[in-house]
Amino acid sequence: MVDEPLLNIQSLDNLTDFKRDLEVLEEKQFLLLVETNQDIIKVSTKTALKNLPKIFDEAIKIGNTKGFNATSLRDLSQATDMSLGKIYTYISAKDDLLLMLHSHYIKVIEDTFNQIGLPHKNPMDNLLLAVKAHLYLSQVFRPWFYFAFTESKHLNKKIIALAKESELKSDLYFRNIIQSGIQAKRFAAVDRNFTSSMIKALLQDWYLKPWKYAERNIDVDSYFKEIANLLTIYLTPKD
Repeated sequence: MVDEPLLNIQSLDNLTDFKRDLEVLEEKQFLLLVETNQDIIKVSTKTALKNLPKIFDEAIKIGNTKGFNATSLRDLSQATDMSLGKIYTYISAKDDLLLMLHSHYIKVIEDTFNQIGLPHKNPMDNLLLAVKAHLYLSQVFRPWFYFAFTESKHLNKKIIALAKESELKSDLYFRNIIQSGIQAKRFAAVDRNFTSSMIKALLQDWYLKPWKYAERNIDVDSYFKEIANLLTIYLTPKD
């Protein structure tokens, strides 16, 4: 029997529903993370599921404050109120933490798009659904999105390869939707690569510069509506 997806088109009706469904998906991914890292994690699954989210949250918080390169495991011990010995039962080095952390969030994001899918016949509806999903993800996981961007220069080769693979998948996802709209003559004959890059730049601005939109009293749904209007004007055939 195939499990029902935890996230679907109804999950994107509003941010509250999305966060609720995403939380269930993330819990499943934490379980998978623990199961696939038993060579590193030396505590019970129950204990790991309780403490790993806290370790991740505090690592990101410290990294966004002082830079992860300057962060020590002792800093993490103090922030989590866990002894250094306990920290070492989850990770043996900072690189272990970074790899697990980035792998977790990337997998949650990929699973979100896989589960929501492309449910509409109209390519524009699918494109806007993908844009909204990305905005909601970056709203919920904003600290990690910011952390991943600002710390990219300090990543090791394995994590860089993981991040690049995820970025290429994301670009391809948007490009394929745009191409389907062009082929169906529902979109103008735009450059799909440039258009995908333009969309990604708009999405990135949301989580990198939250202060700018907070000053203008623009929330995530208002920002989505502006992008939707822009894309509708840009992609609608002129003939």
